[in-house]
Amino acid sequence: ETPLAASALLQAAEAFIRANDLVSAENCLRRTIEQRQNSPLAEQAMLRLAGLLATWNRVQEAVTLFGDTLAVTTNAAIRLDALLGRGYAGYRMYRFDAALQDFTAAAMSPLATSGEPQYWQIMSLYSLARDDEAYALAEKLIVDFPAAERLPDTILWLAKYDYNRGRLNTARERFLLYATRWPQSAWSDTALLWAGR
Repeated sequence: ETPLAASALLQAAEAFIRANDLVSAENCLRRTIEQRQNSPLAEQAMLRLAGLLATWNRVQEAVTLFGDTLAVTTNAAIRLDALLGRGYAGYRMYRFDAALQDFTAAAMSPLATSGEPQYWQIMSLYSLARDDEAYALAEKLIVDFPAAERLPDTILWLAKYDYNRGRLNTARERFLLYATRWPQSAWSDTALLWAGR
């Protein structure tokens, strides 16, 4: 099929997703992948299908397809999204070593400017009981990515980490910082309680 037909299949897949017709969406994406092998449209379809498979709890299939996407693409944006997607899926499957590898590779991308891969590196390191490395990376994240979407989560994680290790003054400062900067957060009141301990 022509690139135009493959593009129409991608658009149809998105329409099917919005209509919650997931079988038809998957079929459209798979047809695009098969008919436009080694093309940017196929790479987009692979990435989109892998993300959907993960959402549909077909996580192992998603991991495989994210890997297939990484094997064929040179597009930096698709590579970043595939690394993050495979990392999230690996983390969900408690494969923290594999997740850490993907998040570390994603963090090295010049397009990784949000702090998201670094945040998940922290969570993966912590899950692997590499606490000191997780803590050091969290401290680096709050300096390097002061506008990161995960900044509140990171500061709260650091505060709890400090509290659990008896560094109460540092923990208190971080709990108060969290409650002050994000007063509408569901954790704001809890952070104030912890700061008062």
